[in-house]
Amino acid sequence: MSNITQFFGFGGVERKKNRKIFHGGVAGGTYTWGVPPDTTEVEVHCWGAGGDGSGNSPPSPANNGGGGGGYVTHVFPVSSSDRLLITVGSSPGGTSSVSVPTQSPISPISATGGSTNPSGGGVGGSGSYTIAPGISTSRTFSSSGGDGGTGTFNPTIGSAGHGGGGSAGSPFGSKGGNGGPAGSDSSGGGGGIGGPAIPTHGGGTLGSKMGKDLNADSGDWFYVDEILGYGGADANPIGGDGGAGAGGGGAGPRSSPPTTFFPYSYRGGDGGFLGGSGGGYTSLNSASPRAGLAGGGGGNSYGGAGVVIIYW
Repeated sequence: MSNITQFFGFGGVERKKNRKIFHGGVAGGTYTWGVPPDTTEVEVHCWGAGGDGSGNSPPSPANNGGGGGGYVTHVFPVSSSDRLLITVGSSPGGTSSVSVPTQSPISPISATGGSTNPSGGGVGGSGSYTIAPGISTSRTFSSSGGDGGTGTFNPTIGSAGHGGGGSAGSPFGSKGGNGGPAGSDSSGGGGGIGGPAIPTHGGGTLGSKMGKDLNADSGDWFYVDEILGYGGADANPIGGDGGAGAGGGGAGPRSSPPTTFFPYSYRGGDGGFLGGSGGGYTSLNSASPRAGLAGGGGGNSYGGAGVVIIYW
């Protein structure tokens, strides 16, 4: 956590006033971005895609949460003639990267995506960098995504609890919040970028409240370190969504197979930006809960695609 002061303060360097976000939807994408005139450095934040939650239906073993995407940030010295090459990882688990081709070596920063694991929670991705000689790394930081939570299954009564998805990595720590494991009577909540699920509610951002069924907190942010978000509360049949910042989604209850009348029962809540979604039993389709960008999917739900943010 000692890097937080370094990251937020950057040694008194004046903060950038402009921002560009690349995410490309679920499919990710490859982009070329020209450095604006009179720009001498750009601050880049890069996240890999979150892993999907595993898809096992009762009476098979319970579903597990996917890992959150890794994270890396670096300040590149540039000139107005430079162009950045940007790859945004597709869902699930794609790698995101940014490089400046005129620097030798190319000096990429890269963030891998979270994994999917049918036999347990998926593992969070990681961030890495290869910086050209002579370029400072004093404003470079990486962290891993949180791991997905593991589901539990009771074969006697045919009931399953499903793991929550891990959050993406972030400047708030060396690792994103883990998705919650299934409890005795519920599924696990999704991880938030400042903390893990507690125990069925989604985790909130560091310094933000957790376990509140609210989704309108701190949706307005400009710098990455300003992102906040409540964790969603557990609920029946649908867990509360994570806060508009980076809260994890709340857990759905433990489940038996869904009925014809209400086929999407026991749904976990969606994750806020960078947050994992809550665990719950659904069919893996458009009705499934969705993790935030780079967040891991709760049991049997989709992880979020990667994202790159540039400040200048």
